[in-house]
Amino acid sequence: MYIKNEKGNNALHYAASIGYLKGVRLLLKKDSELALESNSEGLLPIHIACEEGHIDVVKEFLEQEWLDPNELLSKSSQNILHIAAKYGKDNVVNYILRNKNLGILLNQKDRKGNTPLHLAAKSLHPKTVLFLTQDKRLQVEVANNQKLTPHDVLVLRLKIPYTVREQSWRRQPPQVEWYKDRINTLLLVSILVATVTFAAGFTVPWWY
Repeated sequence: MYIKNEKGNNALHYAASIGYLKGVRLLLKKDSELALESNSEGLLPIHIACEEGHIDVVKEFLEQEWLDPNELLSKSSQNILHIAAKYGKDNVVNYILRNKNLGILLNQKDRKGNTPLHLAAKSLHPKTVLFLTQDKRLQVEVANNQKLTPHDVLVLRLKIPYTVREQSWRRQPPQVEWYKDRINTLLLVSILVATVTFAAGFTVPWWY
């Protein structure tokens, strides 16, 4: 139970990675400290479950009252919503957003200043971006360490030419600017969906 593989994964990491809920429950009862062990990539077992989209396992971890979601960070300071958004696990993202106690995770920044929305935009996950931008608690205008907002990241990722937006805080109330950013992001989500759909239509099947 305490043996780790070459990647630093313990038994709980492995059970979480394959979605083995019964095994996760058993291991947590045997030794709850396993949930706080990071692998060589700095990921906790719950991060692995989020990465793989095993919602039942994620729920099991979060039901442990002694676990503080705010402290479940990777070595890159990414929380569980960062991980789920980065890998486009919409079921996990939706569950976290619907949990009022986890709302604080929505606008948290990782070591590079990225919020979950930054990562979802960069990884081109349209449904995840849509889930995040529909949440009224979201701070759309937050910039990362490169001074890029999620909107900017999405524009650059899709290689859409655009004129750099001027800062209009002096001319318009913050609330107006917030709505403008949200509308711009939603428009880009539409473009992203269309782009992904178009590309999929021209993908040659592996068996062709």
